[in-house]
Amino acid sequence: MKTPSSHSILSVHMPTDDVLHAAYMPFIKRGAIFVPSEASHGLGDEVLVMLQLPDDAAPFPVAGTVVWITPPGAGDGRAAGVGVQFDARDDNARRRIEACLARFAGSERPTQTL
Repeated sequence: MKTPSSHSILSVHMPTDDVLHAAYMPFIKRGAIFVPSEASHGLGDEVLVMLQLPDDAAPFPVAGTVVWITPPGAGDGRAAGVGVQFDARDDNARRRIEACLARFAGSERPTQTL
């Protein structure tokens, strides 16, 4: 994977487990996170997400690829943004997110994507 350029850096803070649950995309192989953004991205774009999880003092970098796009003005009141699939070489983000979300296992709660 090439190094993402500076214009491909997205930042997102997940202040609570509920917000994180709504943004996590476990149905994507290796996991993905929905990042609200008005910026234009295409499927397959490589990006770097500075992700701050609940209870984290600072964000950590997560490299990935855009696999989902919700355009501005999408129906159902969903926020505009992109789903970023985690890089295959780093399983840290997925493991940390799934540890935070263990209590939501099997939940039918709506998310930002499905």
